[in-house]
Amino acid sequence: MNSDSKKGGWELAGIVIKEDIIKKKMRIRSLLLAAIFGIVLAFPGVAGAETLKYTLNTGPYASTSDGGGFDRVTVEGFNLRGAPGNPLLSVKEYNILLPPDADFSTVRLTVAHLASEVLPGSFEIRPAAPDSAMVEGRIVNDWAGASNIVNGKNMSIYGISAFFPAEVIQLAPNAEMRKYRFLRVEVHPIQYNPVTKQIRYTTRAVVDIEFARKPEKASDVNLRDTVLDKEAPELFYNYEDGKSWYELPAGGDQPADMSSYDLLIVTTNAIRSGSSELDDFIASKRERGLTVKVITEDQYNSMSGSQRADKIRNWLKSYYLTYGIQYVLLIGDPTPGGTGSAAVPMKTCLPKIGESSTPTDMYYSDLSGDWDGDNDGTYGEWSDYYTYSDPDLYPEVKVGRIPVYSYNYTHLDSILQKIMDYQNTTASIAWRKATLLPMSFSESGYDGAPLAEQLWDDTLNSYGYTRYRMYQQGSGPCHPNSSYASDWELRGDRVRDRWKYNDYGIVCWWGHGSATSALVGYGFSCWDGILFNSTQCADLNNNHPAVVFQNSCTNGYPENSANLGYYLLLNGAIGTYSASRVSWFNNGVGYGEFDGNSTNSGIAYEVTRRVAMDYYLGNALYYGKSTVIGNIGDRDTRLMNQFDFNLYGDPTVTIQDQDTSNICQTLNDALENYNLSFVNGGDELWFCQKTCSAPLGGGDAAQSGDITNYQSSFFYTQVTGPGVITFYWKVSSEQNFDYLRFSDNGIQKYSISGNVDWQKKTYNVPGGVHTLKWSYEKDWCWFNNMDCGWVDLITYSTSPRRAMPWAYLLLLLDN
Repeated sequence: MNSDSKKGGWELAGIVIKEDIIKKKMRIRSLLLAAIFGIVLAFPGVAGAETLKYTLNTGPYASTSDGGGFDRVTVEGFNLRGAPGNPLLSVKEYNILLPPDADFSTVRLTVAHLASEVLPGSFEIRPAAPDSAMVEGRIVNDWAGASNIVNGKNMSIYGISAFFPAEVIQLAPNAEMRKYRFLRVEVHPIQYNPVTKQIRYTTRAVVDIEFARKPEKASDVNLRDTVLDKEAPELFYNYEDGKSWYELPAGGDQPADMSSYDLLIVTTNAIRSGSSELDDFIASKRERGLTVKVITEDQYNSMSGSQRADKIRNWLKSYYLTYGIQYVLLIGDPTPGGTGSAAVPMKTCLPKIGESSTPTDMYYSDLSGDWDGDNDGTYGEWSDYYTYSDPDLYPEVKVGRIPVYSYNYTHLDSILQKIMDYQNTTASIAWRKATLLPMSFSESGYDGAPLAEQLWDDTLNSYGYTRYRMYQQGSGPCHPNSSYASDWELRGDRVRDRWKYNDYGIVCWWGHGSATSALVGYGFSCWDGILFNSTQCADLNNNHPAVVFQNSCTNGYPENSANLGYYLLLNGAIGTYSASRVSWFNNGVGYGEFDGNSTNSGIAYEVTRRVAMDYYLGNALYYGKSTVIGNIGDRDTRLMNQFDFNLYGDPTVTIQDQDTSNICQTLNDALENYNLSFVNGGDELWFCQKTCSAPLGGGDAAQSGDITNYQSSFFYTQVTGPGVITFYWKVSSEQNFDYLRFSDNGIQKYSISGNVDWQKKTYNVPGGVHTLKWSYEKDWCWFNNMDCGWVDLITYSTSPRRAMPWAYLLLLLDN
């Protein structure tokens, strides 16, 4: 039975801190840090050792029924995780910085104190489902090696009267990300005894992490790297306490070559000389403010390694910090093991036990190890990751690629020109705010539509997108019928028919796949035709290309020059995320559970929402995948998902790219008023933006600055009355707490709060000099929705002097 349902979250002194799914960077990190970790540096008696002390306070739990006879006990901000057949319980992973010269081999974690309680009532906790994939026309379930499965339960756990997991605090393998070195600490606040049906809930834990330092200090070249400094406060929960470890000491060595490059292009001499557009592409990037470096085999062939992929990676590993490289664009033939004059191959890895191979470009992104932790000559194995944390999966650089097959430089030049046109257009890009969401069933009873619905509710709607939903509605073979309404039933060829005549900025689909197609339906007798395939790409409008996430198997199969990911990049897409091999889903993951989940659909969720939030395409992929690392657990299928999904396209493209040299630079531009003088002020300034649809079909509006609690962002103008001021405004804020206000000489006249769409306001200005002010203001805590306000189309007209009536004038003349 269920215990009393309570709201989940982290709690400090009675304050519940909620982790919103669209949390803004830096906004609540300090609150979370204060609530979760009280960090104290201490020096124990052991000479040379140091200790980090953490106090963890967990807030109220929530218990609900999942509708299938099982109870779900969760904690806000935690994800449900479990090995196949094991209880599905809450877990969260925290990245804890250590000094750059810390010796990981000396790290010891000690739980100094635990405060726990056994919850009232008894509970039936659902076992985690196996991961599944379509292989040769049939569904294959993977139980991750568990052999004692009865009715979906691992009886090695469910048959024993003991709380599971045994440890509340667990130390996961260490990791590195550019100059930063950190521990991964897992917290399991919910423990379950499947025999007594009891749950033990940990409310407080005190943890000591002890380590020693290496004799040698960190390299000044490493400490000089600042690429991740902006993201670090959100990535590491003890960043404020540990950031001084990563500062370059006074008088530190400064290398003679101080060149820094945002984007590295890795290609070959043959491609460099064969392409007619590559030089223009490089020039275009530089005009957009990026620094660019190009290397070919002239540079990387001198590096060690038995294969070209190893040589390229070793060059990257040697120089990415020296040159400050952030993004890598691979241009060449991706076929694994390739040696030709156009070969820039993917690396063949073996993440899934029993699978033959998984080619991946992630090999060029995670540069902290050598991907062969057990030194057996096979790269990216499950044992390399799980036992040796090599790879650790965290990106040093973000990678995209433009495939070149059969020395076809015409195709390459077409893609390069399309990217330049996409980024430098001066035309309206309003069409990029439209999304197409075709979602098939993966097996009987498992619908892909909840992925689209959660994307809409969590991100797309609040960021001003529109959607076109295509779900199975019962007409096809086996009659799979989504419980969600759609705009047009998903059946064979209908995605092509819809996309052919309508432009979309984002397309995210779900369906089984092959190298050249994605399909509607499942199984031997339940297929309902083509969701999309390579031959249909020619029907799309290549002048308005979409960013496409293909949540299907093998759509990016690099050995097939007609693979669907590449063919979309040729015509119809500006960038595609596709799987090089089989990708794995889990029918236990539904609405509200895709965030932070390491299934293929979880990665689709994390990447697509970041694309919609205007991340670089490379950042969307690698930050999206790194978000779910803590959810991999004991499943090699999830490691395969990490390697599977690669970006075909330029990693430095964003969905809102355009030439802004002649549009919307100032508040006058944004407000479309050049007669008044506006003064911008507050804790953060208002700015001109084009991501939120403006009133009356306009292309831009003024948006308040990115402020936090107890702050305001305002602008004002002075006018002489009498007159009439009109303007449009809207707000997306925490209702009844954070407000967009309009005032005259310090006296509020209007205010709006919550989710309020564009409104026209008119205010009669009395005679005299008046300061008219628009201000977005926040209270002492929390945020909700997009946490900002917009103003547009301000006009001011003075009241004309009243004319003397003609009758009265004639009377005066007569007298």
